Amino acid sequence: MLRSLIQSHSVRAGIIYGVGGICFAVGNLLLARGLTTQDFAMISVVLAVSQLASPVGLLGADTVINRNPINPAAWLARRVLLSSTVTGLAAFLLVWQLYDFTPALAAMVLVICVAATTNLLGAAFFRSRERFFVSLALTQGHNAVLAIAGLAVLFVTPIGVALPLAIIFLAYLATALAGWFGALGLPRLDDALPPDRFPWREGRTILVTSLAIIMLVQMERLLLPILLDNRALA
Repeated sequence: MLRSLIQSHSVRAGIIYGVGGICFAVGNLLLARGLTTQDFAMISVVLAVSQLASPVGLLGADTVINRNPINPAAWLARRVLLSSTVTGLAAFLLVWQLYDFTPALAAMVLVICVAATTNLLGAAFFRSRERFFVSLALTQGHNAVLAIAGLAVLFVTPIGVALPLAIIFLAYLATALAGWFGALGLPRLDDALPPDRFPWREGRTILVTSLAIIMLVQMERLLLPILLDNRALA
């Protein structure tokens, strides 16, 4: 009985989501304790912007991959890298102009957005092949990174936003590369759709709904620094 529960995909997914949620909460608490109000608000903005930009840059490709036989290929990577770079550039301008990020920190946000999108792409391939543990580890691993960044600001001096942002930057980049190159190693599907039959329209339909939900969740983080100040967000 216990063994069957442990081997259940639903139970494993619930455990990973639970651990991810704990890491997210602990990471935020540690960052709030170790950073100044301004720096903690900047980290919150980075998380909100990346969570908003990543599904936009993906253009709904994850939904298409989950519903259709698709093989990871260079043409798909190029398409997603192009779209995610465009959304990353929009994120760069947003945090630079509206949230007073320096150009260097804004550039890190750009790369974080591209990496987060690529990570979702790799996770989608693992999920489509029913490798749920790997897929969830890729997506929920970012919450563990937040906890690591929180621990770092408590023990490393001088404390500033550059340190946790650099940890997030490197971790997102590492998971993106691991996810994509791991997906390339998955067994090839003989009946995979060719590039000219990839149903982008199907993915965009779901994207609109997903984007609306994300906007509702992240709206507070994005608007409070503009309408009030960083202290209100922190």
